[in-house]
Amino acid sequence: MQGDGVDLPAWARQDEAARRAADALKARGVRFEVCRNTLLQRRINPDARLHGVGKEDVVTTAVGEISALEQKGYVYIKL
Repeated sequence: MQGDGVDLPAWARQDEAARRAADALKARGVRFEVCRNTLLQRRINPDARLHGVGKEDVVTTAVGEISALEQKGYVYIKL
């Protein structure tokens, strides 16, 4: 997640239905990775402001992570 995408785990911290949905996705193996640059730019502490985001979920840059994953055969789809 980058840019406005970090609003989802921020919202889930306050909304029980969103929290349940995010937890259900994680239970099915979905990983939420958050861009460190976005967090720094928005002055967001993931431990305090984002539901279910730990230090292991923060990547240096979303663009770099996308590129690395594409090289491994993943496909980037932006909705």
